[in-house]
Amino acid sequence: MVFVLLLLGGLIGGIGGLWWLAPRELTAREKICVGGVVGMALPAWISYLSLLVTGLDRLSQSRLSQNRLSQSLMWSVLIGLAALVCWRWWRNRRAEHGEKIAWEGISWRGLVWDAGWGLLLVWIFIKVIDDGAGGIFTAPANNFGDLGFHLSAVSSFAYGENVPPENPIFAGLPFTYPFLIDYLTALLIDHGASLRLAFFITGWIPAICLVGIIESLGMRLTGSRLAGRLAPVIFLFGGGLGFLKFFEDLGGFLDAPAEAKKGIFWFLAHLPASYSINNSLVTSLGEVPLRYGNPVTTMLVPQRSMLFGLPLVSAIMLFWHVAVKANNAGTRRRAMLLAGVLAGMLPMLHAHGFFAVGLACGGMILGYRLREWVWFLLPVGLLAGPQALWLSRTQVRNTLFRPHLWWEAGESNPLLFWLVNDGVFILLLLAVMAWAMRQRKDLARFQLPFVIWFIVPNVMLLAPWPWDNIKVLVCWAMASSVMVALGVALVLGDRQVVVRAAGVLLLAVLTLTGLLDVWRGLSPAERVPLFSADDVRVAARIREATPPRATILHAPIHNSPVALTGRRSLMGYAGHLWSHGIEWQKRDADIRKIFALGPEAEQLLTQYGVDYVLIGLSEVAECAANDEAFAAKYPVVFSEGGMRLFRIR
Repeated sequence: MVFVLLLLGGLIGGIGGLWWLAPRELTAREKICVGGVVGMALPAWISYLSLLVTGLDRLSQSRLSQNRLSQSLMWSVLIGLAALVCWRWWRNRRAEHGEKIAWEGISWRGLVWDAGWGLLLVWIFIKVIDDGAGGIFTAPANNFGDLGFHLSAVSSFAYGENVPPENPIFAGLPFTYPFLIDYLTALLIDHGASLRLAFFITGWIPAICLVGIIESLGMRLTGSRLAGRLAPVIFLFGGGLGFLKFFEDLGGFLDAPAEAKKGIFWFLAHLPASYSINNSLVTSLGEVPLRYGNPVTTMLVPQRSMLFGLPLVSAIMLFWHVAVKANNAGTRRRAMLLAGVLAGMLPMLHAHGFFAVGLACGGMILGYRLREWVWFLLPVGLLAGPQALWLSRTQVRNTLFRPHLWWEAGESNPLLFWLVNDGVFILLLLAVMAWAMRQRKDLARFQLPFVIWFIVPNVMLLAPWPWDNIKVLVCWAMASSVMVALGVALVLGDRQVVVRAAGVLLLAVLTLTGLLDVWRGLSPAERVPLFSADDVRVAARIREATPPRATILHAPIHNSPVALTGRRSLMGYAGHLWSHGIEWQKRDADIRKIFALGPEAEQLLTQYGVDYVLIGLSEVAECAANDEAFAAKYPVVFSEGGMRLFRIR
């Protein structure tokens, strides 16, 4: 169970480091939550850099030897950090007036609340990988497309010796993607964790830390415990007015006698659609697409880099707030330095999160002209510079920052689009901001720079696929949820019973769509098959029969068995490649020529360095492959589950 020690070492190092370095103004709960995220990133960063920078990946072709070397370095750093933390704690305990460990922010009620969140998130993340006897299933359904890509990345690190990294679904291209969440997952698998457990751990721990950080941020900004508790609820269960479509579907169900006999509980257990995305709402002014998506089902689960990005962005906001409110320069320096280190770590963890922090930083500097900003900017430059240089090699840069108005509104009225997709949230945010400008100017001053996270994604492209602008919009929703939560808390705290009842209704309107989508994601309705049992067996055979860095040609689909092998794919799913800004069309055309075994096939196989070709039903359907023609020309390595692997060289 080496992965347990690895995980504990990272968490102890991260939490201990925050306990040692963070200003004393931070509560124990805040140090644990921020340190937990840092502690998850530490093993990935230390292990990856030890391989990449020192060249240990080139000293040995044995993956086991590489991991032993990188693990030794990683444990040396973590143990050294833990020793420093223990020494400082011992010194302060002995000092008569030394800094004492404060347990502010931790209470029995808070622990019960956190336990409730923890159980809910266990229920969500345990379903991400369901690898039973029937193959591999996933939930929610939005994860169906993304999981195949992330499995390709994870397996390339765990089984394919992919350091320095090549793109696992486009062989030969540098992997300029924030992949460290997948590298960490592979690291846990390398050291004994199962596939399902590794995905669960790397999802659940950052998610529960995110809840705690948003809650602490809400309490600090508003001064209201209730607003702090409501902020993560409003953020994670957001989703606009899509619940109106739910009532339409429910009415249609009840009006159909044959369906209505099944009962309302059957309907709730088999919701017919998602109500925050991939749907539309018909209004008197026309049909409006539902595109915003619930943050849990469309962000945290499918977009795995968000699991590092959102907690770190919220932690940076937390440190900024501590810095601008501090009365002494020492606290400001510490808070800014920590915020700078976290921001400097972001590019390889979540590139859009780093971009969002950069956007807001300018407004924060203008709003709070402190000398201590240099303590933030210096570590950002030192840490993020090399990462930005690596990421700049991506072809995605050719499609960025072009004008593109109103995000996904399409032909619909932009104002109506946002009222439907983020509904009461935006209206209440505007109302609370107007109130804060008169009653809480300090709060309004701090929140104003984050409005840029809504404006920029509505005027320009931040990714080849316009919908991916949501990776910045979700940061705006997270920051704004604090203000919206304050508005709900003020209404719920009113003396009038009628007003408090209106507050309950307001909270229901803000969260019902998200609750419906999360519930559907947890129900059998969204348990979707990704890989069959035959696919899993074929993947195991490929790992046994081929060298780790082999290149395999297969149909360009997202759920080929090759995704589970760690071997380099000549070309994966075109949708993933396009959304990452990769020009895939020529290679796709060449692949179809190879499968047709035309006159250019031999030359193309040599040109692309193809070692093996996998042919099954997908290859026959997608690329018109003829496995009998291949069998007449190339040796068959094995035949399994209706698929054959051919050795090319």
